[in-house]
Amino acid sequence: MSTPISRRRFAALLGLGAASAALRPSLVLAKPPSLPATPAPPKTAADGIVRLSSNENPYGPSPAALDAMRESLGVAWRYPDERVDQLAATLAKLHGVAPEQILFGSGSSEILRAAGSATLAPDRPLVLADPTFEAIRRSAKVRGAEIVPVPLTADFRHDLPKMLAARERAGLIYLCNPNNPTGSITPDKEVQAFLARVPKETTV
Repeated sequence: MSTPISRRRFAALLGLGAASAALRPSLVLAKPPSLPATPAPPKTAADGIVRLSSNENPYGPSPAALDAMRESLGVAWRYPDERVDQLAATLAKLHGVAPEQILFGSGSSEILRAAGSATLAPDRPLVLADPTFEAIRRSAKVRGAEIVPVPLTADFRHDLPKMLAARERAGLIYLCNPNNPTGSITPDKEVQAFLARVPKETTV
């Protein structure tokens, strides 16, 4: 239920808001944390564990990456749209695709969530290797989609023929290449031949 307000009441409220703004203490921006000038030394058995299955780099970011991070702080207050468009155009030219075919995200998990939301449903299952990177499974569960795991081959690679035959109306076939956590690689020619056989209504 709405409450009617007179012009006089509105003016009073407006004056009260202006007075509050005038009395409000000024906002002090926090000083950005300083970044290390040099990458951290590699971890050894004596001072820690290197988790290769998490794609962690034990040597830390390169000096060039640290310089780029520092430079980006100078434009952190702007929206990144313009630079994203430039990056998409550059990558599209490099890979021979349209800029509209490139999607950026904050890490692979965000992209996988978007892919799951766009392609999976109760009647559109997810086909994936077993074992493989598990993030896409969560997207399938959220969408109520069936999960169809296909065991890796004896040499720990994707069994592409079995993955193709697993479900005729798969919403999404997930290829993690190199595979996580086995580190095995499915050769490019095999992947290209596989893509040529996937039905048009299925996303890879």
